[in-house]
Amino acid sequence: MEQTRKQAKLCLNGKMAACMQACYFDFDIRDFNSRMQRGRFDAALRIFRDAVVFPGIVARLCDAPCQASCPRGGFDTPIELNGLEQAAVRHAKRTSPSRYNVALKKAHVAVIGGGISGLACALRLATRKYKITLFEKSCQLGGHIHGLLPSELVAAEIEHEFQHEEICLELDTCVQSLDGLDFDAFYIATGKGGNSFGLRFEEGALQHSDKDGVFLGGSLLGAGSMEAIYQGLQAANAIEAYIKTGRMGITNTGGPESCVQVDLNKFQAMEQTPGGNYSAEDAIKEAGRCIQCDCDFCQNHCDLMAYYGKMPKRIIDEVDKTLAPSSYFYYRISTRLIASCSQCGICKDVCPVQIDMQSFLLDSRREMVRQGAMPKVYSSFWLEDMAHADSGDAAVLQLPGGQPACQYVFFPGCQLGASNPDYVAASYGALTEINGIGSTGLLLRCCGAPALWAGEVELHKQKIGEIRAQWEQMGKPVFIFACPTCKKLFFEFLPEIEGIFLYEQLESIPAQSLPNNFGKTVSVFDPCSSRGEPELQNAVRRLLEKTGYTLSPLPKELEKAQCCSFGGQTAIANPKQAQMAAAQRISQSTTPYVTYCSNCRDIFSAAGKESEHILGLLFDGGDFQRTAPTWSQRRINRINLKSIATQVSSKEEQIMVHIEISQPLRQKISDAYLLEEDCIKTLLHCEQSGRKVYDSQRDVFIGHLLIGHMTHWVEYRPEGDGFAMLNAYAHRLQIKED
Repeated sequence: MEQTRKQAKLCLNGKMAACMQACYFDFDIRDFNSRMQRGRFDAALRIFRDAVVFPGIVARLCDAPCQASCPRGGFDTPIELNGLEQAAVRHAKRTSPSRYNVALKKAHVAVIGGGISGLACALRLATRKYKITLFEKSCQLGGHIHGLLPSELVAAEIEHEFQHEEICLELDTCVQSLDGLDFDAFYIATGKGGNSFGLRFEEGALQHSDKDGVFLGGSLLGAGSMEAIYQGLQAANAIEAYIKTGRMGITNTGGPESCVQVDLNKFQAMEQTPGGNYSAEDAIKEAGRCIQCDCDFCQNHCDLMAYYGKMPKRIIDEVDKTLAPSSYFYYRISTRLIASCSQCGICKDVCPVQIDMQSFLLDSRREMVRQGAMPKVYSSFWLEDMAHADSGDAAVLQLPGGQPACQYVFFPGCQLGASNPDYVAASYGALTEINGIGSTGLLLRCCGAPALWAGEVELHKQKIGEIRAQWEQMGKPVFIFACPTCKKLFFEFLPEIEGIFLYEQLESIPAQSLPNNFGKTVSVFDPCSSRGEPELQNAVRRLLEKTGYTLSPLPKELEKAQCCSFGGQTAIANPKQAQMAAAQRISQSTTPYVTYCSNCRDIFSAAGKESEHILGLLFDGGDFQRTAPTWSQRRINRINLKSIATQVSSKEEQIMVHIEISQPLRQKISDAYLLEEDCIKTLLHCEQSGRKVYDSQRDVFIGHLLIGHMTHWVEYRPEGDGFAMLNAYAHRLQIKED
């Protein structure tokens, strides 16, 4: 976690935009354009003036290096920033500089040189109410600017910007020496070839001399017009710091070395408004092209950050307050957020500085569990489902032909067989043919992901230990994975186990043995855990093309693959975020989806999207309309899969009392991540215990039962020789009874 905190300090969000970094001045171009977009020319001019002090001069002379850095140049044309600056000067109604009612300071500063750099320093210090004496050897102010703009314009601009300030102006005064001048600080800006008073200097940036309180800058050091103005402003800051602290030095108030990186994929091209002499309407339109550059790669790809509208620094701050609440603010503000991470890892993959929020939030869950502060309801369903997959009802360890060891073992994961047992049976049969009879064993169980995602460290260690022991028991075979998530977690926690993907092996099946689907167009939806597995992704595409499918790419696939919403424990911890994520994944294309993750397939199917698992297409032609099984049916499917694998008939528990549950209610129960067997158990408990109430208006009985961490409720009425269940729901509140 500490490493992520350190990384977060490098976060580029909120850092300087490329145009601002290229600008000569400390000019907040984003804020300027934001005001221009809304037609607030007065406010835009105020921002511009604060940065450049002489807006009328700068707008006309600046060569606009910012435009060359504008990211829009990467896909259409840069913002015409110089034209917008001129428009702000031209269309603002309140053009006078601000007037500050501040007491005059005692410090007295001499500015030697009345060119544009000396004027900039004098004006900035004057607005801060320092006493200023400006010496100029000629009879006019402005220096070389008079050779670049009409003299009357230059004089008017200087007079306009100094209108509220009082300085002592010494024209036609040539200063020969600093000796005998009684000032607290000096700025020497005597122009190209001007008097440096014997002080050593090098051409380049503003610099301080070896004499206390003396700074040099402007065209004396070879600066161009814009640099000269900026050095004058820097000199004002350096002089003020010297007066306050007595320390010589120059603070670089320019931008940081790093600047934001922009995700250009989310923007569309917009035609540049032609011409630089903008009307008010054209200026607003052109400013509207500004994309307000900021680094938001993580928020564009991470569902959690998009849902909460928070960036890494803020999340880390709030999580830290949640992990260690103070006596003044005990409420744990980010418990749900911590539980909402899908653990897909795309945040780190897309981040320019690789901030690993996935690991940070997982460690946060572990700490919350250690403190006993993480609500059990977020993880209990998934842990119970893992327990079922690993139970005697569903788990299988099978060596081929009764052999003591095997070369390969097929590990389909716990959800593939739960979705469709035929997928696993057909795949195992194909592997037996590909690798030879007696070569491939079968291991049906969970990889331990729910324990990992729940932050249950010891339980996860236990599950990893069980798998390692089973691997050794089978003679340390190569694992054949159907689920990319299983392979990803094995790589991290069981690196000693060699693994390959099922789909790479299935490529050896002859094309004539596969269904023919020529003419059908589909899109491959890559599971988030397939990122970093390009050979897997390509193998799936080759298989589909081998069967005749035409592939239509998705905007976010391959290395940009996003979570379908199943990962972590999001669906229960934050249903709205999970629904948002699923809807966004579906909206990428109108073509049917083919995926190689059963969770992706079932989530999309439940949301009404035509989708199918590639194994369905390879072995039985596929059914893009197949309904996703309910959670109760998934457990039955696991039990049936074990029966198929072990050739032993399953024995379903017989319920002596007939209970009717409609299909819509079955789906509602599943959507709420409840099990039909728990709802039936609740109904039978109500009848056997008599703890129920009767609603005479609706003619229904109502009762509840605490199962695990959830209080289950049912509404039912007697019907025939049994009961009709009319409604079922649950919550994590416990009913306190005598």
